[in-house]
Amino acid sequence: MSNRVSKVGKWGMLLAFCFVLLFSFGKQSQAETVPTVELKGSPVKIIEFDVKRNGGKYELENLTVIPNFPTIASVTISMPSGVKLELNTPTGWQLNNDPNDSFINYTLDAHNTPTDVQNVLKQLRLTITDEAQTKGIVTISLSDKEITAWEDENGVKHYYRYIPKRLSWAAAYNEAKSEANKYKNLTGYLATITSAAEHDHIFNAIAKEPGWLGATRMVRKDNGAKIQDEPAILTATSFYRLDQSIWYWVAGPEAGLEFYNGIIKATGLPIPGVYNGWSAGEPNNNWHNIKPETVLQFALNDGTKPTKWWNDLPNEGAETWPSSFWNEGYYIEYSAYGGQTEINDENAHSADVPQRVSIKYRDQDDALASLTPPDQESIGDVFAIGTPYDATSYEKTILGYDLVSVQGNPTGNYDKDPIEIIYYYRKQQLTFHIQQVMVHAHSQLVVPSKGYAEIRRVDAQNPTAVMTIAERINVRASSLVADANDYQKSIVIRNPPGEYYQIEGIIPEYYHSLGYVLTDKEIPHSPAAIQSGFPTIDSNGAREYWITFYLQPTTPTPLPFSWVYHETSFDEIK
Repeated sequence: MSNRVSKVGKWGMLLAFCFVLLFSFGKQSQAETVPTVELKGSPVKIIEFDVKRNGGKYELENLTVIPNFPTIASVTISMPSGVKLELNTPTGWQLNNDPNDSFINYTLDAHNTPTDVQNVLKQLRLTITDEAQTKGIVTISLSDKEITAWEDENGVKHYYRYIPKRLSWAAAYNEAKSEANKYKNLTGYLATITSAAEHDHIFNAIAKEPGWLGATRMVRKDNGAKIQDEPAILTATSFYRLDQSIWYWVAGPEAGLEFYNGIIKATGLPIPGVYNGWSAGEPNNNWHNIKPETVLQFALNDGTKPTKWWNDLPNEGAETWPSSFWNEGYYIEYSAYGGQTEINDENAHSADVPQRVSIKYRDQDDALASLTPPDQESIGDVFAIGTPYDATSYEKTILGYDLVSVQGNPTGNYDKDPIEIIYYYRKQQLTFHIQQVMVHAHSQLVVPSKGYAEIRRVDAQNPTAVMTIAERINVRASSLVADANDYQKSIVIRNPPGEYYQIEGIIPEYYHSLGYVLTDKEIPHSPAAIQSGFPTIDSNGAREYWITFYLQPTTPTPLPFSWVYHETSFDEIK
């Protein structure tokens, strides 16, 4: 059989060489009259779009798929976790993931021209399920190859492809690793299956025929080393030991991971905690009692169709497999590992998801205070990145509060990051600067070191009309023997507005009041401007006042205990 194959191979090579020459000549001749577009490496994007917010959903706008792209075999859509894909697909579009996932893949065998795909994607909607998780990008990848996609429990994206080409297992390893088989800047490798979820995805999405996976129990003869994700390996079985019992993955992030110990099922044992998907009775190490079976095959044929399960076979190529009943190709996997970074090529496009502009109203001194009006979660319903916004109308007058600052820009453009504009308010305040001045102080009568006043919130400006005293506050005042503009400052909250405040000095013993001077500006006070009684402030007027109470001794003669008055404290409010 081997001589016959050799002869056929030589004639086949000669015929193939002639065919390549004819094809090349024909292609060059056609190129002179029929323009073609070189897609790979071209700066022209196959697909482009922007993302727009429209109420509670996102949609695509400015979507284009170039019409001279080949028939599309797969569409992969990635989106933030806070949205759910809504897409009405025609017949021939197979969904390969949970429709609630944020990483969705379709394989297409109908309605798959560029125009068809563009028309379908124009209907795409992303319904918002969690506003806080909408930040991110939407990526859509198109391919003229049937490539499926799956995201594992760690959020790592994996891509898979079936290559219908009869090669030995080792030759398939090398071809999967080749530069020609790169996808999204990721180096391919014979697929590894490490969970039931991954197993289900590959079988349901792309399993067409029996094909190689990236596992073996062979090790190098010369040094006993495992195959460990090398760029290329020796292909001849003679370079490997075939008597080892440990099955392990040879490539990708799982390179070196052992998953089964046994040459045959009867005496084999699974590795605890590590997934395997052997078919019943496999491995059996029985190639017609001729060759050891040392490499792993996926989608074992049950005699009528490929099944989900694994099988062991020899490291052999096309000369051993007369039909697809045995092995027809191999499965490639792509994932970002070993420092690789997934990069969009010209067949993919990513667009940022525009985020809302929100308005918040906050009490600068009390973060838990509830202010009216309420916060605005969004100032617009329809917008895209770059759409102008204007939030100046959201600056509000709040009863009893003053606006003190604004955080964020009230005007600008929507962006990929949420924009938050915070208006900070502070409860309106009244500031009183109070001093008491002793006029004609007597050397034999101690001058108090401190002065005191009571501030009362009342319901009328005329003292005789006051019906209610709603609040009393004791404050301190400077105590002087002459006007010196040496005031003690006290601040009270103006709450609620529209009422009045009385300020009455507390008269120490052996003194009496001459009156007061009140101004709403810091100017020198003089006894010449004294008014009798005590002041009442209209809180709707100025917010800051200077008050001097003038006192005079009632006796020139020192009295018992007058000397300790200097140290007396009148229940001071600090």
